[in-house]
Amino acid sequence: VLQQGGFQTAGFVGGPFLEPQFGFARGFDVYRAGGSRLFTETAPQAVQWIRDHADAPFFVFLHGNDVHPPFNLPRDGASIRHVFDKDYDGPADRLLMDYYFVKVFNRYQFSETELPPEPSYQEQVDRIRATPSDVEHIVAHYDGQIFAVDEALESVFRVLEETGLEQQTIVVFTSDHGLEMAEKDKLCTGYHGTVWETINWVPLVVWHPDLDPGSIEEVVELVDLAPTLLGFAGLPVP
Repeated sequence: VLQQGGFQTAGFVGGPFLEPQFGFARGFDVYRAGGSRLFTETAPQAVQWIRDHADAPFFVFLHGNDVHPPFNLPRDGASIRHVFDKDYDGPADRLLMDYYFVKVFNRYQFSETELPPEPSYQEQVDRIRATPSDVEHIVAHYDGQIFAVDEALESVFRVLEETGLEQQTIVVFTSDHGLEMAEKDKLCTGYHGTVWETINWVPLVVWHPDLDPGSIEEVVELVDLAPTLLGFAGLPVP
């Protein structure tokens, strides 16, 4: 709809779930997918595209999957595990905290076609699950991933300032779902085993040059985001 309304459109997405074959590239003049799931890869592409297209109305969809398992993978040759809880030295840093770890941690049932965990692995995960300092360290990894997103998105805000677009651009920050970080003894989502607020409540931050700072107390839904943006742009809502 934005493309038909005269906007230049570009999408920069990470990971496998937003590939063009699933239909997400429709309406985009430029759509770059594949590669890693991280904003450290998608954000620089978006920044360069904004520099090259700052002279006409545009819509950019910038996506990353940073805040996800595995929680303790190295990033760019260094690990975010040392951003928070730096002095930790325990078993949570000796296992890869991937979706398999999450499934064992949450004690989800394995199907007949899945390989169940070895007893020794199960014991390690159970010890981590029962040790508050280990669980807190996993949360520190999660916080580190959020910190990495903050740093990546800073470059986007900076290019808007450098091109003089910060007072002409609407910015929306949101997510598809939340994560459980030890609430109710659950970790992550992975298998979407619950529908608690930890999963359903997501960030929704809208910056518009003409909007006063504030928060909305009533319930809103992401289904309303597209018509809201079209209203801001002065375009009809299908």
